[in-house]
Amino acid sequence: MFSFTSMGGRIDKSINRGNAPYIFRLSGQNYHNISSLLPDDGDEPKFSQLYIHDTDNEIFNRQNVVGGSNTSFSITEKAFDFQIIEELKVMLDSNNALVKSYRQARNCFNENPYIDLKLRLIGKRAKDGRTYNLPEASKVAALVIGDFTQAVENRDIVVKTKSGRLERISELHPSYLSLQYPLLFPYGEDMYRVDILHRGLTVDTKRKRPMCTMCEFFAYKLQDRVDKFSVIHNAKRIFQQFFVDAYTMIESERLFYIRRQQTHLRSESFQNIQNANNSGKKICQKLEHVSLFHLLSLVVLNI
Repeated sequence: MFSFTSMGGRIDKSINRGNAPYIFRLSGQNYHNISSLLPDDGDEPKFSQLYIHDTDNEIFNRQNVVGGSNTSFSITEKAFDFQIIEELKVMLDSNNALVKSYRQARNCFNENPYIDLKLRLIGKRAKDGRTYNLPEASKVAALVIGDFTQAVENRDIVVKTKSGRLERISELHPSYLSLQYPLLFPYGEDMYRVDILHRGLTVDTKRKRPMCTMCEFFAYKLQDRVDKFSVIHNAKRIFQQFFVDAYTMIESERLFYIRRQQTHLRSESFQNIQNANNSGKKICQKLEHVSLFHLLSLVVLNI
């Protein structure tokens, strides 16, 4: 309902039957897509477009995305849903840096509906977003009119005005999880990125692995602490989806590392074969200087 992105892969909902505990099962490759700022003409707004398009009827649009044309709800239940959606909307508008950036885009479109606007979600952080002040919209996103300059980083997420299709985003972007789970991370805070150092270390520290891996990051995030309330562990079905999402992200990063290090891995394997071949040649050269009598004696002794 409040997510900015859509999850790829095939979600199997047929497994949940009867009164058994809920199961989230996903097959196929998992990835996240993000839509353009505005829907195509005639299309209904969805995901991040709900923060910009037709915000005068935003609560109704969000309820319609989840419930569709279901009319089985009573008037009291519908009123209660509207109240929850309204409270969540106010909370995210007040605190979430990503929501604030989309609201700024909405304001630009209200002033000029025909503007060529692009939203750049910045992937590189000057400071660690987990340690310093709460994120601000100006630090996590930028609105650009017209074309981008060469300052755009490779990991930046660029959202166009209208693209007609969903764009895949990288799981290494610090806002990757905050875009998918805004209710779990209501401030739009940074999650995993590739340059997180272990505690007490610096970039110049001589250590085999000074950076935190994605597996270590999620192991830390999923710990249940006695003196701290965990939104993730109390999210019920969203927690299960988040857990599956985290696992697929870890496996995806491992596969990406293997694919990226193919030159090094193959050269290392080739070097081992070359060393074994050279060792065999040295043995053969030594055997050439051994007389046939000595060679037969060695064979008999081995038997």
